[in-house]
Amino acid sequence: MSVNQNKVDQTRPFLDHLIEFRTRILFTVISFFLIFLISYFTAPYFIDLIKQSAKTYHINLNIFKVTESVSIYMKVMFFQSLCVTIPILVFQIYLFIKPALEKSINKIVLYTLPVVSLLFMVGALIGLKIFVPLLLSFFLNVSENLSVETVYSFTDFFTFVFTVCLIFGFILELPAILSFLTLLNVITPQKLKQYRKFAYPLLCFFSVIVTPPDVVTDLIVMMILFMIYEISIYICDIFSRIRTRNMEKLIPNEKEVT
Repeated sequence: MSVNQNKVDQTRPFLDHLIEFRTRILFTVISFFLIFLISYFTAPYFIDLIKQSAKTYHINLNIFKVTESVSIYMKVMFFQSLCVTIPILVFQIYLFIKPALEKSINKIVLYTLPVVSLLFMVGALIGLKIFVPLLLSFFLNVSENLSVETVYSFTDFFTFVFTVCLIFGFILELPAILSFLTLLNVITPQKLKQYRKFAYPLLCFFSVIVTPPDVVTDLIVMMILFMIYEISIYICDIFSRIRTRNMEKLIPNEKEVT
């Protein structure tokens, strides 16, 4: 009887964590759908913003399907909901792992949560203001060289802008994500330095894919990605020292208790 009771006691914490994790994921999903419904009222503003960016390059956006207008609204609403839900998801993850964090690390994580959201927004803005014009100018030049009249779909144009903004939004979040993993002792600055020989070629490959086949543009994007990676290592090194210092403080306290 006691053996069975011990097994139940051992599995109960796991089940409690699983239930809590499910609850927080469910809360995030419900938040996403609620924001999705609310974003219907703000979608026209973003659609006008896309129209203005297209007019800058004298691009006439067209609709080729009867249902495409509804699809445009849905995609714009999805983009807005995703941008707002990401901070909610990060905060729910923080609440889930909060009991396992030391008090000092807990404060650091809590203060850096707004930075995560801000970095995503800044990255998306960089993608919209810098890389979307670069890519558009390249594709327009190719169309002119072919001497053909190009007809642009509103859905394709928005998908293009959305993809670029999303990619650079997540790229700029790299320092915050790696710092967070360093606090959890999942990675270390030493490992990141060792992985340079693998990370740099991958970053070069990525920069060549997302930019026009122009050497200058490729080099600029490569330098930005390298700089973000090195900044991530530097920030992770700071967080690693903070974690080590806190662990050294905890060890004497545990000895005094024993």
